[in-house]
Amino acid sequence: MKRIARILILLALVACSHDVILENDGQYAPGKILVRVTPEFADALESHTGGRGNVVVSDVKGLRRADDRLNIKRMKRVFAPAGEFEPRSRQEGLHLWYQIDFDEDYPTSLAKSFLEAYPGITLVECDPIRRLYGDITYAELAPGASVGPFDDPLFYRQWHYYNDGSHEGAETGCDINVVPAWSSGYIGNPEVIVCVVDGGVDYTHEDLAGNIWYDSEGHCGYNFYSDSYHITPDSHATHVAGTIAAVNNNGTGVCGIAGGDFAHGLPGVKIMSCQIFTGNESAGNPAAAIKWGADHGAVISQNSWGYPDLASTPESVKAAVDYFVKYAGLDADGRQVGPMAGGLVVFAAGNERREASSSSYEGILTVTSLGAGFRKASYSNWGSFADLAAPGGDQPNKVLSTLPGNKYGWMNGTSMACPHVSGVAALVVSTCGGPGFTSADLRRRLETTSRPLDAPDYYLGHGLVDASAACKQ
Repeated sequence: MKRIARILILLALVACSHDVILENDGQYAPGKILVRVTPEFADALESHTGGRGNVVVSDVKGLRRADDRLNIKRMKRVFAPAGEFEPRSRQEGLHLWYQIDFDEDYPTSLAKSFLEAYPGITLVECDPIRRLYGDITYAELAPGASVGPFDDPLFYRQWHYYNDGSHEGAETGCDINVVPAWSSGYIGNPEVIVCVVDGGVDYTHEDLAGNIWYDSEGHCGYNFYSDSYHITPDSHATHVAGTIAAVNNNGTGVCGIAGGDFAHGLPGVKIMSCQIFTGNESAGNPAAAIKWGADHGAVISQNSWGYPDLASTPESVKAAVDYFVKYAGLDADGRQVGPMAGGLVVFAAGNERREASSSSYEGILTVTSLGAGFRKASYSNWGSFADLAAPGGDQPNKVLSTLPGNKYGWMNGTSMACPHVSGVAALVVSTCGGPGFTSADLRRRLETTSRPLDAPDYYLGHGLVDASAACKQ
C-alpha cells in the first residue's frame, strides 16, 4: 500500500515537473544525492549514527518525511570521522556533508527538488556521472638507445620527456624538458607522496613497486569504490602512476618523471592509490578520496577524471580541494611535517573539445593537452580556466607508460597530460621542499617557468610545463 501511494505521488509530481526530469535525469547517478546540512541538523544525525557510520534514519524525527518519499536505504557522512584530524575537518564544515542513497526508481531531479526545500538542508548536490580521460594501446617494443642519464630500455619512445622531432608530426622540444633536470640530480624524493585519485594502481608492477607508498599497516591506499583497503589494478590509474613515478635507471621498462635512480639506491616519490573507479564505472566518492590523501601524508593530489556534463566544479569537490590545499603536509596542530606546507590539487581539463571544464575551480591547477607538435590535442578542452599545458598525446604520437601485469602501452588524453604536471610538481617539491616551502611557492614556480605557446585560437594556460626550469628557478 505504501509503495502504491508513493507511485501515485510520483506520477503527480512527474506531471508537474516533466521538463526538469528531461533536463537532469541521465546526467546523474541514480539513487544517490549529497546534502550539506545545518550544524543543528548535523548534531541530530550524529546522535543517531551507528557503529559503521550509518544514520539510523527511522530514529531521526526530522527525516521521516524524506524516508517516506525517497525510501532511504543509507545515509552517512561524505567525509568519514578523521580521528586526530577531526577537529580541523569540523572547523572546515566537512562534517556537515552527508550522502543519501535512496530508491533508484525515484527520479534524481525530483529528489533534489524535494530535499532543497527540506528543513535543515542548506545545499543539495546530485552525483554527476564521472569519466576517466584516455584510451589504450598495448605496446610490444624492442629496447632502444637511451638518451640521458638512465638505462630504461623503453625511454627512447617517451617523446613527451625528450622530443627530438624524429617522430611523424613531432616538433623538436615539444616535451617537458625533464632530461636536463635528471642530469642535474633532480630525480625525486620518497618523502614526497602523490595521491592518485583514479582507478587502482598496480602496486606490484615491476616498474612501480619500488615507489609505492604504504602506511604502517601495509595498506597502499584506500578503495572508495568498495569501501575497503583492497586496491584492484586498473589500466588508466597504472598508466598515470607510471608517468609520475615509474622506477628510473633499473634496466626495466619506462621512466617516471620523479622516479628516482634505482642503480644508485635512490628511490623516487611515493604513489598512494585512492581508488574511485572500477573500469570506467565510478561509485566511489572523489571528494572523500581527495581529503583522505591529505590526512595520510600526500602533498600532491593527481586527478585525471572529470564530469563530462558539467562546466563547473561540484561544491563537495571544492570543499575537499580547499581542505587539501590548506592542510596537506601539516599535522593535527597545524605544524609542517611534510616536505611542503599545504597541497597542490591537479586535474585534467577534460576531453570534450569545448571551451569549458568541470575542473574550473580556482583552487585546482587545471591541465590542458598538447600533441607532439606544440598544438592543442584534438580532444582537449581549453579556456580561461586553464593553468598549464603538458603532453597528452594525439595521433600518431601517444604517451607511453606502465600498464597492469608488468605491461606497457600508449594512451592519450588530458588524463595523460595531467600526471606530467603532477610529476613535475613532485620533482620540484623533492628539490625545493622543506620547512617554509608552501604550495603557493610550488604553483608559482610551475606557472612562471612554463614555456609560452603560440596558440591564438585556444587558451591553454600559462604555457608548457618545464621541469628543468621549475627545479632550477
